[in-house]
Amino acid sequence: MTVWKKLENEECYAVAVYNYTSSSPAHLQLEVGELVHLRRETRDWYWGTSLRRDNSGAFPKSYVVVRDCTVDRCGDTVVASAGGGGVVHDIAVTLREWLKDWKKLYITNDERFKFMEVSMRALLELRAQAASSALPQDQLRKVSRTAIFTIDKGNRTLGMELAVRTPSGQLVDPLSTSTYKLNALHDEANARLDKNMENATGAGGVGSGGGGVVPGVRTHSLAVRVHNFVCRVGGGAELLLALHDAAGAQLTEPLLLRCPAHHLAPAHLLFTDLGSDIKKEKVFLVCNVVRIGSMEPQNVDHRRSSVAPQMPVGGGNGGGSGGSGAGRMRRPFGVAAADITRWLAADCPDKELQVPFYPCEKENMETLLKKIISNRELKDTKNPLGLWVSLQLVEGDIKQESGHVPSGGAARKLGLPEVVLPGDARNELYVTLCAGAYSRGGGKSSERNIELTARLVDRRGRLLPTTINGNELYVTLCAGAYSRGGGKSSERNIELTARLVDRRGRLLPGVISISANTPLVDEYTSLVYYHEDRPRWQEIFKVCLDIETFKEAHIVFLCRHRSSNEAKDRAEKYFALSYLRLMQREGTTTPDMQHNLCVYKIDNKRSGSDVETEAAAVCLGLPSRRDELPAGAEKGLTRGPLSLVYRDSLTVATKLCSTKLTQREEILGVLKWNTHYAAGTLRTALQRLLLVPSEELVKFLQDILDALFNILTQVEEDEEGYTEQSYGVLVFECLLRVISLVADHKFQHFQPVLHVYIDESFCDALAYEKLISVMSWAVRAAERGEAALKRLLLCMKCLENLTRLVVRSAQLQAALAQPSHAPRAIQAPRAECPQLEEFLEALVWLMRCGDHALTCQGSALKYLPHAIPHAIKIFPEVELSAYCVMALDALPLGRLSKQRLLALLELARGPLAREPAAARAPVAAPRRHAAGAAARLSRGLAILFKNKFKFNPKSSFRLV
Repeated sequence: MTVWKKLENEECYAVAVYNYTSSSPAHLQLEVGELVHLRRETRDWYWGTSLRRDNSGAFPKSYVVVRDCTVDRCGDTVVASAGGGGVVHDIAVTLREWLKDWKKLYITNDERFKFMEVSMRALLELRAQAASSALPQDQLRKVSRTAIFTIDKGNRTLGMELAVRTPSGQLVDPLSTSTYKLNALHDEANARLDKNMENATGAGGVGSGGGGVVPGVRTHSLAVRVHNFVCRVGGGAELLLALHDAAGAQLTEPLLLRCPAHHLAPAHLLFTDLGSDIKKEKVFLVCNVVRIGSMEPQNVDHRRSSVAPQMPVGGGNGGGSGGSGAGRMRRPFGVAAADITRWLAADCPDKELQVPFYPCEKENMETLLKKIISNRELKDTKNPLGLWVSLQLVEGDIKQESGHVPSGGAARKLGLPEVVLPGDARNELYVTLCAGAYSRGGGKSSERNIELTARLVDRRGRLLPTTINGNELYVTLCAGAYSRGGGKSSERNIELTARLVDRRGRLLPGVISISANTPLVDEYTSLVYYHEDRPRWQEIFKVCLDIETFKEAHIVFLCRHRSSNEAKDRAEKYFALSYLRLMQREGTTTPDMQHNLCVYKIDNKRSGSDVETEAAAVCLGLPSRRDELPAGAEKGLTRGPLSLVYRDSLTVATKLCSTKLTQREEILGVLKWNTHYAAGTLRTALQRLLLVPSEELVKFLQDILDALFNILTQVEEDEEGYTEQSYGVLVFECLLRVISLVADHKFQHFQPVLHVYIDESFCDALAYEKLISVMSWAVRAAERGEAALKRLLLCMKCLENLTRLVVRSAQLQAALAQPSHAPRAIQAPRAECPQLEEFLEALVWLMRCGDHALTCQGSALKYLPHAIPHAIKIFPEVELSAYCVMALDALPLGRLSKQRLLALLELARGPLAREPAAARAPVAAPRRHAAGAAARLSRGLAILFKNKFKFNPKSSFRLV
């Protein structure tokens, strides 16, 4: 007789590895992959229950394998899966539920069949990735988010119930969660799914070839792996890699690699802060190849290619090393560029891409790049030379998620990212050397090789010492025009050197960045174009200074001729100087634009100390830009060793990327409010702030808010007699302007930034009293005209964030009131704000107003429930609930009935429902308002029947 033994482990599960069929009713038929709950066993047999069909029976042990399983229990329902927990388990359970419905869709030829097939295949692939245990944490989070989005979308497509999850993706147990909490989480999950589906529309979601794109990602990073560079350079070379748009404009900082290298490891580079439109726009990977050596290359044949080993990150001075001799010139060699748009969309990190190389011949590198992008006049379309790379576009910021920076370095976007978080301090000024026009001189019959040098000096021409504190200025060398003088009949080989100096002309060492992955250098040296008096460079470098030094420094651009003869080259001195102020006289930074600079000839024959330092200092007394030249300047302008060369010019472009320095005088007026308050012009400064473009305001969100609250609390005035010109009212209007920006769809991604500022950075413990006072005044001023109504409407739209500010300020005040010697075990006292009652009474008064305030009343009904979860932190729930119901009851009968009922519904769903005493009024109010609406409808129908159908009023009529 067979004896069945009960298993000691009651949670023992097995997976069928073979199909098992039997005609005996006591046997359990199995299919491959079926999960079985084991109950008893003999030597060769198991007795168990199938989780797929809920049947029990015996089956051979050799047909199954015991596995560790993840089990979820919800009442009498048991859900188990093998292979792992977390998202692996969720996918397995979901696929098991979808299988029956998917088969029904096939039988009925339902159009949803194909979509569900693609979704199920995508989930299988995601499950394999998650179960492999080979993914880093950032990629595993991405897989989990994509899987959850796919599951929710598939459940909605099949008409199944939505799996309620927390914002972190964890399933919620309905048996251990309150009905109120479960309903709130269900609403949040539905809203989150709707938003994700909206963001994923057109972005390649499941079934569109995108492989399950995670919705809502606003930043991207591009990882580039450089395998080799195939080209014979004939000496040392610098490879400057950057991303460009379809017009040839540079999008990112450059990354520098040196060739030839001394090791064989591939170089890993990273471009970060790329916007959400990176997949929509055309993007080019551009590599500018600069030869380091003499004027003429030695036996260079571009057709003879050689494979250069992989390049290490460049060290030393990079672009600043060009002035050490005739053998160390930076000469243009060529450009490698390729359109990588389709590669970014394909996401093929293992496939190599050739970036074709085109040598520079007669044209400059800017012209050559434009030809490559437009695909014009290119002789060799099947170019065997070039750069071999692999690309991978990563959603999010790799540096933030993984904390790892690639060995080759990381370059940021030229400009601020789409979202600037508090604490992300950037002060960078990009300077572009555009073009120059220089005259001939020196009595030579050939053109000169001009070198331009830029230094940062003080007003006395002395070089500034290094002081780096996150303030960076990017400079682009565009072009120059230098005239010929002294009998020279040919053009020169011009080299431009940029330096930062202080007011005394002293050099600021270590403040210039030539690429994102190289050390800071003392100066930046341009390319040298052979026999070109009007070179066009289009080279960018970055200036890195702290705020205080930034205000005292300026950039000097020094020009010199480069000779192919080493002895003559050593004797060449700087023959011309241009300079650019970093700060304007009113205190703002130099504007983002092209600057046409004056060129001054340097008199090197003057006896004395360092002529370059003297020239860098005395230039501050001369006009910087040509539009600043006084009338009659063409006749001559001299100061110290400098004299104006009227025909010559240098063009540079600047672009500021800063969260601390501004180019807007209106913003500076508010940030320096103490000065304006002492001068009596603070009101004008506040009014001018309202006219600043939105893009500028959001960049300085934290600093502007700090300044506004300082004005609100530190400027004394009578709170009882507020007028339109009161400081409190003007500050309040500026607050509404700034806070309302984050509600705009264009800047909605700044909402978390504002919330982080309120919760972590905002520190004004006295602001809540003034803020409540001016908010109450704004409500009661609704009868003062159209401008007052517009202000009140904006106030209602910003009510939630204004309440958050009031609550945070009151909590800070309560924390300050707690004795410092109190034991840590004692909880901080609950913040109380009785002043909020003044504002609530004003809201009740607003609801009694006439038709002129109808729009504001509707806005109050819409946004008041969103402010309640914050207000209950500083105001008693019962009293707050009573005031809310009083405000709703104050509305005349028949006005905004739908909006009133929706507001009551939101209040009943909100945190006021947690407290029984506070929940009575909001719960009873809908019944009362519905009864009132029914009574009005009954009277209306009675009048209609009486007038048109001679309805007898004595007869009974009742609305059920």
